[in-house]
Amino acid sequence: MRKILLSAFVLATSFASAQIAVDENFENYVLGNIGTDLTGATPGQYMWLTTSNNGTAPTTTTNSDASNFQVANVGGANGNILQITGANGDKGTRLMTRNGLNTFWTTRTAGNNILEGEFDLYTGPTTTSTNAARVLIYDATTTKILAGLSFSMNTKIISGVAYYDNSAAAGGSITNYLFNLGAPGTITLTADTWVRVGFSFNYTTGDVIWKGPGFNVTVPGAAIGVDPDKAYVMVVSGSTAAAPNSVAGIAKFDNIVLRAVATDSLLKVESIAVNPSFAVYPNPASDVITVSNATALSNITMNDLNGRTVKSQNFVGQNEATINIADLSAGVYIMTVNNDGVKSTQKIIKN
Repeated sequence: MRKILLSAFVLATSFASAQIAVDENFENYVLGNIGTDLTGATPGQYMWLTTSNNGTAPTTTTNSDASNFQVANVGGANGNILQITGANGDKGTRLMTRNGLNTFWTTRTAGNNILEGEFDLYTGPTTTSTNAARVLIYDATTTKILAGLSFSMNTKIISGVAYYDNSAAAGGSITNYLFNLGAPGTITLTADTWVRVGFSFNYTTGDVIWKGPGFNVTVPGAAIGVDPDKAYVMVVSGSTAAAPNSVAGIAKFDNIVLRAVATDSLLKVESIAVNPSFAVYPNPASDVITVSNATALSNITMNDLNGRTVKSQNFVGQNEATINIADLSAGVYIMTVNNDGVKSTQKIIKN
C-alpha cells in the first residue's frame, strides 16, 4: 500500500432494486473525437466533458488535443470503445466526466447505499509508457477517493484506490492510498487482453471492494457516510523524478456501468479468469451460439451489463453446447462458464 495524491457522469434510471447511473457501451457514438473543448466546460458526445492538460514545466513534449478522447471501433465482441491517449511528457492529465452523480446519489432509493462500478479494460501491448488508466469516485471536495482502480501501462499492475486510515502505522495518515490486490503482492494482468474489473463503495460501512482477474479484496475505507459526488475516467502521466515519462500510453475502456444497490452484486462472480478457456461462435450472433470448452461444462450463465441473469443452463459431461439467444434483446452480455468451480467469462454481442 502506498500513499498517492490524485488529481465526474450521470442520469438515473432504475430496474428492480438496482438503480443505474451509467450504462455505456459506446455503440451509438460517432467514431472520432468525443468533443472539442478541453476545459471541461462544453459537453461533447452524449454529454461527456473532457479535460486535457500537460501540467506545468518541465513537460517533455506537448500532447494535449481533442483527439486525446476518441470513440474507436476495435471489432470483435467489443465493437465501439472509448480510447484515451495519455501525455507523452512527464506531466499531464486526461479526464472525462459527466455531471449529475451527486443528484443521482441523493435521490436514490432508500437502502441502496452501495455504489458499484464495473468496466472492461484493455491491458494494451508492451510499452515503456508510465501512463496510468484510472476510474475513480470522489467526494464533493475532490480530496477523498471513495473507491476506484488504477492500471499502470508499463508494468500491467492493477491496484485498488481508496480513502483509508493508516494513522496507526509509523508515519501513516488518513488519505488516499493505492492497494496491492494480490494475496500477497501485486496483480499483473496479461498484455493485449480485455478484462472486466470492478469496485464498490459502501456508504454505510465505508468498506471498499475490488474484484477482477485473480483478485477479490475488501478494505475498511475511512469515508463512512461520505456522499459520492464525482466520477472520473482518466489517464495520468504516472511520471516520477527517477523515471520521467516520455511515451504516450493509450487506454481503452468499454461497457462502463455505475449503479446503486442494497447488497453486493459486483461482477456476479468471486473472480474473473484473465484468459477465457472456452470458445464462443459465432460472436456477434443473432439466434444460436455454440460454446466449446477444453473440459466438461458444469454450468453456463449469461448476465446483462446491469448484472441481471438472462440465461442459465446446467450440463453433465458435455464439452460443447448450444445456447439459443434469439429471445434476448440486442446488446452486450457477459457469459460465465463454470467448469467444476473454475469460472471464466467472455463478452457476447447479440445482434
